[in-house]
Amino acid sequence: MGDDESMSELLEDVTAQTVRLVRDEMAVVRQEMVENAARAKSGMVLLGGGGALMAYGAGAVVAGSVAALSRRLPRWAAALTVGGGLISAGSALAVVGRRELRQAFPLVSKESTTRIKEDALDIVDRALP
Repeated sequence: MGDDESMSELLEDVTAQTVRLVRDEMAVVRQEMVENAARAKSGMVLLGGGGALMAYGAGAVVAGSVAALSRRLPRWAAALTVGGGLISAGSALAVVGRRELRQAFPLVSKESTTRIKEDALDIVDRALP
């Protein structure tokens, strides 16, 4: 009976340690996901801002700018100049937003994934005779 009790105590210990380890790792992963989701939100807002700038800027400012430049340049050259400036400004915002999104993904770091795999292997090694 002593062996059966020892085996059941061992299984209880392994189970308790496994539960605690999984909870701890999940807390770390949850925190990483929250932080990275916030960064992703920031990147998406910047991308949206860049898109809005390009769309509204191209519609609202183009007419006045083209009219002003057409006093010195032909109308077609004035339109191309203003359009190029608006697209450049919007593109710059989009590049910054894209960089923010790249930093946010993957939501779970490689370190956490590796640590969870190592912990799982360690638990299996301890549980098997």
